[in-house]
Amino acid sequence: MDLREIYTLRLHVIELQSELTCPVCLELFRDPVILECGHHFCQVLNCCPAELHLN
Repeated sequence: MDLREIYTLRLHVIELQSELTCPVCLELFRDPVILECGHHFCQVLNCCPAELHLN
């Protein structure tokens, strides 16, 4: 594997990690929910404000 391939793989890992990280608690999603606007948050208590939780 050459340096270019390693760099490309690293970029994919960073992108995937970003997609799987809650923007509120900054940890990997736990029971994620998607709002109508397309934002993603954890549904776990103590992560997001109660008004963001979907039932």
